Amino acid sequence: MDLKIYFSTEAVEPRVLQERGVIVIDVLRATTTLATALANGARKIYPMDSVARAKMEIKRHHADKTLLCGERGFEKLEGFDLGNSPYEYSRDMVSGKNLIYTSTNGSKGIILGSKGAALVLASFANFPRPADYLIDLEYDVSIICCGTTGAFCLEDAVCGGMYVDYLSKNIRSIATNDAAEAALALFRRYRDSIPQMMEMCENGRQLALLGYHQDVAYCSAVGRTDVVPIGHRNEITRLERR
Repeated sequence: MDLKIYFSTEAVEPRVLQERGVIVIDVLRATTTLATALANGARKIYPMDSVARAKMEIKRHHADKTLLCGERGFEKLEGFDLGNSPYEYSRDMVSGKNLIYTSTNGSKGIILGSKGAALVLASFANFPRPADYLIDLEYDVSIICCGTTGAFCLEDAVCGGMYVDYLSKNIRSIATNDAAEAALALFRRYRDSIPQMMEMCENGRQLALLGYHQDVAYCSAVGRTDVVPIGHRNEITRLERR
């Protein structure tokens, strides 16, 4: 397997994802929140790259079956049904619903990742199931750490390193790029202190200042769900168990 990591969406050209499996990571909070939404019964997620597109898209759906969701600068957008906290995506709120979703970093990474042959959304919360899915498909793998407004962020890199570690242990022959080796080193540095790392990283501190302490703790928990969000034709759905 050829395994590459990119530390922001700005570092990736869509053409390099062709014929590869793609893992998209936005730990705080998009990929954690969307896995939670699917675990709680959401039907489909439609990622949008702008607020304007999200508002246009929801007009094409039944109002009683669709929620307008997303954030900018960590906060819920005015007029939207839900923001980006996993606690908002309860079973009572999202079960049976379609979600139109846009976020500062995550939705851009998801749309970019859809250029690959297979797309999965990953986080600490659903580790290691997205990796298992791509191992079974036998693709070379690209991991997109969405980062923050085009720049590196620690939590996505550490999570990416966790997936590199797992894939390296479960694939007989693997070749990595320098970024994957750097992510692996970061994971080994923080593997026994993930909650503390999440609290001290820039995004974790900013969320705490805004009152989202619980979100940071929620997103720190490893393996809390076995849901694998997969992409197909600009939609995200839950991988059904065979």
